[in-house]
Amino acid sequence: SRILSEQEYKSFAKSLHKAKTSINNRDKKVEAAIESIENGLDLIALTGVEDMLQENVRTTLETLRNAGIKIWMLTGDKRETATCISISSKLVSRNDTVFQMEAKDSKAAYTQLSQFDNKGVLVIDGATLQ
Repeated sequence: SRILSEQEYKSFAKSLHKAKTSINNRDKKVEAAIESIENGLDLIALTGVEDMLQENVRTTLETLRNAGIKIWMLTGDKRETATCISISSKLVSRNDTVFQMEAKDSKAAYTQLSQFDNKGVLVIDGATLQ
């Protein structure tokens, strides 16, 4: 493994910027710039997750929501991930306000919950539920 010096980083950043702003062969130049720094590195971690929604989920959720039916989504994901999933699945409409709640104790939870106007979407993290 190696530690990237400030000079190496500056040189790479300059090269990458030049490649990204190039008019000709931009993709090849960006790839070359990235490859120039990918020497002597150790892979520490790699992850990639794509949860594809089942067929007709968006349409079904949107139809239920438009019919006035309240829908709850329970997930073990982080609040930010859950919010993104709810938007992409059409569980949240474009006009909805997303109210994210995170509280350390019941008093703070009560205070935050009293600010929720019941017209948007409420997202609560697991620690707050406890």
